[in-house]
Amino acid sequence: MTQIKKLYLDVSGNDATENLMQLHETLEQTARGEDIVGKAAPKLLDIASPETHRIKLMSMLNDIVGGSNYIIGQFSNDHDMRYSAIAADDLVRKINHGKIITSIGVDVRNVQIPQLGVALTYSNEGQLLSLESNGSYPLDDLTRFSLGKDVLHFLSCCVEQDVALVFKKKEDGKESLEYVFDCSMYEKTPKDPVTGYNHFLGKDLLEFHGHAKTYGHILPTILGNLTKSLEIGTLDMLAIDLRGQNTHELYDSDGNVQEGIEARRFERDYITALRVHCDGQDVSIGCEKCPGQFKGILAYADVLFQELSDTSNPFEGGTCLDKSLYNRLKVVNKPVGGHHVRAWS
Repeated sequence: MTQIKKLYLDVSGNDATENLMQLHETLEQTARGEDIVGKAAPKLLDIASPETHRIKLMSMLNDIVGGSNYIIGQFSNDHDMRYSAIAADDLVRKINHGKIITSIGVDVRNVQIPQLGVALTYSNEGQLLSLESNGSYPLDDLTRFSLGKDVLHFLSCCVEQDVALVFKKKEDGKESLEYVFDCSMYEKTPKDPVTGYNHFLGKDLLEFHGHAKTYGHILPTILGNLTKSLEIGTLDMLAIDLRGQNTHELYDSDGNVQEGIEARRFERDYITALRVHCDGQDVSIGCEKCPGQFKGILAYADVLFQELSDTSNPFEGGTCLDKSLYNRLKVVNKPVGGHHVRAWS
């Protein structure tokens, strides 16, 4: 496995400000082209559990099969599906241990994903055209209904992590980093906790982070330097640990709250460069011979939930709730002086 230039930021604890400012200083250097970041193994994507896969597919196919109204995967209103084909290529590499298997042709991509047990074809316009299974991947009605859908959305249903896409655009001589896709199972800052609607899609990454209450004065500079570092290759990945702000209560299968269990989200985000690589070639992540043309950011995240009383980092040996409980957690809004208002998803 090719090693990559990787940085880590922990903003989950009391030293968040200090850690963020240290990252700021480092990115000032890497954005200037200074090659100072040590190498480490990349974090690759994990195949989704059967339950995660089913829930994500049901949400994607809600217009066909019905189900929960909570939005898991969503695109910006002006999304160009050609971006999805580019991002899907990179997702396949991250699933396939840094390689894209078979070929990228003039009109279509023919791709094998051995870990998933599937071969698929998708157009350069980002449309899923065919699926074939070796027996381990279920070709049931849900997957058959996926034909014709956006390939990035489909592949995001096949991995355990949340997935997000930011695409670099240039209009009227002005560059922007537009947040164009999000596929996330649980609540987070941009999403409505009841509907799952992502209010930040279609907006510029630097602009909306500039409105953050705590670090809005410095985040656009940090993100600008992060993007520049990813683009010029002085950085391949930034991993970020953070805690969610919302409180969750646990409910039993009958819809009754289980008293005494309150939790919050804890996630580790992975920010990587999205690149267009040589057509038809096996290209490793961080390949020095063919770094690829920079197109934006592909981010993914591992999400855990832990009880409010726990201050340890679950990715560093701390405790977390069993994943079988996650779909029974509901956001609770607690206005000052008021009663609990349960936000059902």
